[in-house]
Amino acid sequence: MPGVVSLDTLKIHHSLPIHPYDPAINYFEDNPFHLVALEAARMVKVCFILNVVQDIHKQIMGAVAGELKQAHLDGVEICRRARRHFP
Repeated sequence: MPGVVSLDTLKIHHSLPIHPYDPAINYFEDNPFHLVALEAARMVKVCFILNVVQDIHKQIMGAVAGELKQAHLDGVEICRRARRHFP
């Protein structure tokens, strides 16, 4: 949602209890936090994204860019590959 909503909206999105109580790392399928962000992106017709993928220490593991759905899936794949190296 960054870049298409106000700072106030981002604060609300990040404060709502729409993510699991356990860490959300590797929670990809039907993640309510992502679904809300996806809905906002579709409302404003986002056609290109640029995201970085961070590890739990906030270190950048990779970057993805392109069409909304495919770039997100590319980022998910980076996370899945990284998870194979950690229990």
